[in-house]
Amino acid sequence: MPYLQSPLPEIVSGLWGKIFGLNLYNGILFQRLIFPIFIFLFIYVLIYSLFKKRKIALSVSATILLSINLADLLSLWNLIFKQETSTWFLSFSHIVSPQNHLLFFFGFLMFFQLFLDKKKLIYGVLSSIILGLSFYTYPYTWTFLYSFLGLLTLISFFRKSWINVRDIILIGLGGVIIAIPFFWNLFQAMQNPMYQEMSLRFGMIKTHLPQIGSTVVIILALFLLFFPRSDKKAYDFFLALVFTPFIVLNQQIITGQLMIPDHYHWYFHKPLALALIIVILFSQIDKRIKNCSLKNNFTLILCILILAVNFYNAILTQVNSYNIREESNVWNQRYGPVFQWLNNNTQKDEVVMTSNHMAHLLIIYTSLNSATAVGSAHYYIASDENQLWQRMFLTYRFDGLKKEDALNLFLKKKNIIAGEIYGEYYRKGYGGHENIPEEKIREIAEAYQESLNIPLEDIFKKYHIKYLIWDTELNPDWMINQYDFLEQIHQTGDMRIYEVKSP
Repeated sequence: MPYLQSPLPEIVSGLWGKIFGLNLYNGILFQRLIFPIFIFLFIYVLIYSLFKKRKIALSVSATILLSINLADLLSLWNLIFKQETSTWFLSFSHIVSPQNHLLFFFGFLMFFQLFLDKKKLIYGVLSSIILGLSFYTYPYTWTFLYSFLGLLTLISFFRKSWINVRDIILIGLGGVIIAIPFFWNLFQAMQNPMYQEMSLRFGMIKTHLPQIGSTVVIILALFLLFFPRSDKKAYDFFLALVFTPFIVLNQQIITGQLMIPDHYHWYFHKPLALALIIVILFSQIDKRIKNCSLKNNFTLILCILILAVNFYNAILTQVNSYNIREESNVWNQRYGPVFQWLNNNTQKDEVVMTSNHMAHLLIIYTSLNSATAVGSAHYYIASDENQLWQRMFLTYRFDGLKKEDALNLFLKKKNIIAGEIYGEYYRKGYGGHENIPEEKIREIAEAYQESLNIPLEDIFKKYHIKYLIWDTELNPDWMINQYDFLEQIHQTGDMRIYEVKSP
């Protein structure tokens, strides 16, 4: 089956564990250490190459790495005056996204800028390779980068910098050649009868309406009013970056397919805004203070102030995030012995039925598959909505949900159902998960009522479910012992593991 979610980020993440013989936990810790270091260096070298000033490079790279959540004034106000900050951990401690995506993004920008600056072939080759590989990481990365390259080509054309025009086009073509397998996979995926339905779950909404976010307008205004124009290379580079958001946010005017704009905002527009603001702050000091000694003192104070805010924000973010999740994470440790038993006594890719809460952990800490449509199943399962309903119904059936109560419960949980079954479709197409039509919820409730007429054993066979795990503390009402086709084979504390009897 062709993939819809490109697998390279997960491959890169797992590769470190294979190279150094690390298990899952140590592999994640290693990646959280090494990837931010690389991203920091990529940003530092990129900014230093453009402005040749270490304090600017240090301030920008540290801010993007540690304080991407402070891209709006309200967050900065809350940090300074209320000691409040994000409780979702630092962005760059999140493996896969955004670590991998921005590793490729800033890696390309660094090598590309070095190539434009020094004209060394090795930098051009590396930037082209990274650009091609970005197709296999994240659609928002390569779409942003190619829009940026297109704008920079136009700027170079009007500047009559023909060498730059040639070099940019060659690098872009090199990336496309590397991406040929990606386009072949995409073509195959589009032939799948489920492609149209699944693309809606990814947030591909059909529209030609333009959109402009306030962040990109502010970025453009700051750039046009305050960005230093003394260095044309740096000015042109940032000019292309500043106008790129208007392209990626409005490509649907031509294509008719809207991509989720949030991803551009979180991972590209916010870092760009922070970098631009810091560059402008330092440039204003350089422009307005003529005394060299006084200028150096002010730039040093500004750099120290920026670093202090960054580290304070980073520490507070991590402490708050750990404190909020401590109780639930400690409670989840009870699943450890169960997962260890499963890893030692089951075959890879066998299917397990369990609660949604445990299923989310099961697919991370074992090599087994979950039978239920939990979490991101709507992105990865090549199936229609009816099959996702049926998988979701399993949990409700074990919870003892009766036919006559189904509609009321599903109406109460319509946000969760809309998110887990339809992904981004109702959030983006209808303005929120809560706007899923009541008719659709009624249709789902009727399907649930019909599913209760199917013997549970037949459903287990249909989805190749081999094991069931009953958390008697979390789900005391499941009453698994009433099913003759299930045989208990193991028990650890409150956890009971059942196996489907052979026919």
